[in-house]
Order: sequence, then C-alpha cells, then structure tokens
Amino acid sequence: MSRPSPAQALPVRAFLSSAPAAVAVGPLWRIEKDAIERAIAACDGNIPRAAALLEVAPSTIYRKKQAWEEMAAR
Repeated sequence: MSRPSPAQALPVRAFLSSAPAAVAVGPLWRIEKDAIERAIAACDGNIPRAAALLEVAPSTIYRKKQAWEEMAAR
C-alpha cells in the first residue's frame, strides 16, 4: 500500500493533533478500535482513505468493523 500524498496527509496531522497528550492505557483491541474510528471520522467516513492513512488494507478495517458489530450483538 502506498503512502498518502502530502495533500492526503493533512487530515493525519489534524488527527494526530486531536490525540490526547497522555494516551490512555487499556485493552489493545479498544485502542485499535478508537484509532480506526478516529481515522474514519477524519476521512469523513471514507474507509479506503482511512486505511491508507493507517497503512492497512481497507479489508482490514471492514473485517474489524464486522467483528466489533458481532461482538456488540452478543
């Protein structure tokens, strides 16, 4: 997966600057979920773009979202 162009990276800077100075410690799945949700929000819901910013495949985000939904349904 290629890195975002400088124009695409602008939301990343806003995303990173919105992170708290002291990152909360918790279960890794929860921290990962929060990071993915913040990236999706920073990209106005565009999952492929959020995936590019996080340097993961879009399918990773779709798969994790599905797992979270299944976990919440239990």
